[in-house]
Amino acid sequence: MRLKKFLLAAFMVLAAPCICAAKDSASVFRVSVMQSDEHLFHESIIENLEGTLEKALGTKTKVEISTDSSETIKAKLKEGRVELVFCNSVLYRALLPYGVRDLATVHSDWNPNPNRADGAALIVRRDSEISSLNQLLNLKELKVAMEKGRHFDVLYYLLGEFEALKLDSEKFNSFLLESTQKSSELVKGVIQGKADAALLPACFLEQHVVEYPSLYREIKVLNPLRSSELPCTVSTTLYPNWSVLITPNISMKQATDIAATLLTQPKSSDGAWWSVSTQFDGVDKLLKNLKVEQYSYLREWTFKRFWQEYRWVVLVALGLLFLGIWHAVFVTLEVRRKTASLRAAMQQREAAQNEVLQTQSRLQALEKASLVGML
Repeated sequence: MRLKKFLLAAFMVLAAPCICAAKDSASVFRVSVMQSDEHLFHESIIENLEGTLEKALGTKTKVEISTDSSETIKAKLKEGRVELVFCNSVLYRALLPYGVRDLATVHSDWNPNPNRADGAALIVRRDSEISSLNQLLNLKELKVAMEKGRHFDVLYYLLGEFEALKLDSEKFNSFLLESTQKSSELVKGVIQGKADAALLPACFLEQHVVEYPSLYREIKVLNPLRSSELPCTVSTTLYPNWSVLITPNISMKQATDIAATLLTQPKSSDGAWWSVSTQFDGVDKLLKNLKVEQYSYLREWTFKRFWQEYRWVVLVALGLLFLGIWHAVFVTLEVRRKTASLRAAMQQREAAQNEVLQTQSRLQALEKASLVGML
C-alpha cells in the first residue's frame, strides 16, 4: 500500500511540469504574418490585430504575432506551430494542402471590391525603348530588379500575365535579379540605370508619390491597367486582398469568436476594415497555369498529369480499341457461321449428287438386266 502511494506521488511530481507546460502552451495563440514590406495591406490592421484577437479569445490567452517568410509559414503549418495566418491570396491558395481556410479579408476605401484588390506593377524609365511586355521578352539581355522573397505576390502576378498573353514566362525568370533592397531603393535603381526594370507591389507608386514626387516624371508602368475597383496603375490582373486564415490547430469556438470580432470591427484610421472574399478561382487558375506549388506535378510527366491532360484521348482510344475487338470477334464468328452453313450446304449437295449417281447406276443396271432378259 505504501509502495503504491509512493509511486503515485512520484508520478504526480514528475507529471506536474508537463501539465503546467501544456497549460502554458495551450494559452498561447500563435499568429504568422506573411513578410511583405511596403505593401498596401493596411499597417493599422496588423498593428491592431493583436488587440483584436485578445478581445476575441479572452485575456487569459496570450497572442504572439511573428512576421515570417512563406517557407517559414509552411514549416510552421506542417509542424502544427501556428493557429492563424495573415497573408495574400496566392500564398493562401498555395497553403490549401495544409488545411487552412479563409476567415476574413481586408476591405478598404482603397479597394471597394476585396475580390479585386491586389496585383503588381512592372516599371521602366520613361525614356526606355521598352513599351510592352512582348517587346521586353524580345530583348536578349535585361535586368529586372525584384525584392527578395516576393515570389508569392508580385512575381506570380506578373508571370500569370505573361501566360495569359501566351508569352514565355520562363524567359522572364532569367532576367530577374533578386535584391535585399526595399521597393523604394529598386525604383531609384531604375532611375539611376542600375536596372532596366523593377517589379513592385500594387499601389506602391501611388502610396509614395508624395515622398518621391519625381516617380511619375521619370518612370512608366508597362502594360498599364486601370480599374475603377483599384485607384492604382498595375501591369497585371487584380486578385483578392489579404486574408486571415484559420489552421487545423484552432477550435470551432475560437474560429467563431475571431470571425465575429473581426467582421464587427469598426473602420480603421486609414479606412480599412474586415470583410469576406468570394472569388479565389482566379488565383487557383494562376497557380495551375504557372505549374507551381500544388500544381508543380504538371511540370513532370507523371501518370496523374498524363491522365488529366489526355484522359479523353485515352478513353476514345480505348473505345475504338473495344469497337475494333468487337468487330473482329463479330466478323470471325460470322465467317465461321457462314463457313459452317456453306460446308453443310456443300455436304448436302454432295450427298444429293451421290444419291443421283446411285439412282442412275441402279437404273442402268435394271436396263441391262431387261435387255438380257429380252435376249
